[in-house]
Formats: sequence, structure tokens, C-alpha cells
Amino acid sequence: MLEEVDLIAVASAEALGADSKRLAPTAVREVVGAGVDCAIVAGPLCLGQDAAEMFIDAGVHCLLTQPCALALESLPDVSRWFEDAGLIGAVGNLDRYTPAVQELRRRLALGQLGALYQISTRREGGASARDQDALTLQDVTAQNLDLTTWLAASPYRTISAVSTGPVGRRGAEMISVTGSLSDDKVVNHVVNDLSPLFEHVISVTGERGHLIADLGRSTLTFHASVTHPADAWETATLFRRVGEGDEIRYVLRQTEPLRLQHQVFWEAVRGQGCDVVTFREGAHTLSVMKAVMMSTRTGNAVQVGPVSGVGRVAEPA
Repeated sequence: MLEEVDLIAVASAEALGADSKRLAPTAVREVVGAGVDCAIVAGPLCLGQDAAEMFIDAGVHCLLTQPCALALESLPDVSRWFEDAGLIGAVGNLDRYTPAVQELRRRLALGQLGALYQISTRREGGASARDQDALTLQDVTAQNLDLTTWLAASPYRTISAVSTGPVGRRGAEMISVTGSLSDDKVVNHVVNDLSPLFEHVISVTGERGHLIADLGRSTLTFHASVTHPADAWETATLFRRVGEGDEIRYVLRQTEPLRLQHQVFWEAVRGQGCDVVTFREGAHTLSVMKAVMMSTRTGNAVQVGPVSGVGRVAEPA
């Protein structure tokens, strides 16, 4: 809990209907009636749209903690509703607020790598711990799509994806995605629930080197690129197109991602910044995720709609 925030109302899971996954309106009315300035919806994805609409009507800022709000088919509309009402509407992606990713983004913003060429993410394992309300394979993929757009400060342009899984098992268990951003950066994503090894890494290649953020170990490592001098051992240079420079592992200050996500949301509510995952960003991520799923079905590359038309179903390239 944040020191500057008072918790004055809670709507528990008992507020759900016995045979429905829709949020009981009385639960939101009770929260609003308590005089809240902002609300955090931490329930199942299926509750997100109901809660968002009711909080917008009440003039309450809202954070939906589930990643990228993939269950919200009307997410672009909800985004516009928040903007038109002058309210902060945010969706959750805890990966953004992990120490390794925060430091990675800070160093990219400082230009440590110079021009960026490629961003890759890989997340393996972890499926056994999930239940019906936990992250699905698509949700995890969407988190990595969001991270890439955020780190690169550029939306997606094209997507090509394939998926696979054991015969007879429902749904894909592995997705491999390649694509490009609007500024020509290359992207690669692998989400693999078939592996018994848990690993979650993000790597960025630039003209001055390579940064690898390991979210599982909470580390960030820099591999510098160097140019061999003209008088370097000639035989050695034949084996290296890019020279092997220093390797630096940074010591990170360990912070709680959930606390930081709430802190950033509260600062946005108070007008002190807006580094939340906005509904507009969530809408773009949703359009990219739709392109990913279309590509896995058709086997074709898919053109992602422009940012001004987020939410539009992508068409084959």
C-alpha cells in the first residue's frame, strides 16, 4: 500500500453473481459511493469492460491490472471514453515495472546502444502454475508485444507467426513471432509453455552493443561492441564481424513491480506524469495480437493497422 493513498473501499469476489462472470453493479456503486478518486480492478479479465464503463460514468480513474486487457473486444472504444472524460485509464503489465526492464529502458533512453536494430523476447515455462484466471499463452505474448513497443517507442508494422503444441491438447503451447516496427527495427518473440525451464529475457541489439535483461534473475548485462584496430592480430579478426568488447553486469536496485505500477498510476492520477500502460497502447497491442493469431491460422505475414486506427482487425499483407 502506498503511504499517500488511503484504501477506503473494497468489492470482493463475493460481489460476483452466482451463475455469471459479470461484475454486480451494486459492487461498483458501493465503491464509488465511498468517495474514491481512483480504482484498481484486480479481478478476472472478463470483468474489465463492465468495471471500466461503470467507473468512467462515475468519473473515477481506473487501472485494470490484468495484462493488456485482451478480453476487452471494445478496448479502442473504452480508450476513447477515458480520454473524452479526462480520466486516467490504464491496463497492467507488471513486466514493465521490473527492475531489469526499468533499467534497460533508462539506458536505451540515454543512448547507450546508439541506433537500435533488433529487440527479442523469450519466455519459456511456467504453464503448470496457471489456472483459468491466470495468464494465457496469448496474454503472455501480448505483454512482450507491449514491452517491445514501449522500449522501441515505435508501433508494429508487420507480423508473421507460427504456433505448435501436442496433438490432442487444446490451444497452442508455443508461439514464435517475427516482424518489424514502423521505424524498421526487427522484432522476434518466443513464448513456450512446453519447456520445463523457466526463462524470461529481453535482448536489444544496437550499433554500440547488446543489452540483455533477465527478468527471472533480475539482472541486466551489457555486451559492448568494439572495432579491432588495424594492427590487431589479423587471423583473429577474420572470425569476428563485430569485435568482442567488455561485458558488464549491472547491480540493480530491487523494487517491487506491483508497488511501482501502483505508484506510477497514482502519479498519473495526480498529474505528475503518465508512464502507465494507457488504454490506447493496450488497443495497439490488441491489434498486434490479432495479427499474430491471424498469421498462425493463415500462414501469411500480416500488416498491422496504423496507430491512428488501433483496434482495426489486421488484414493479410
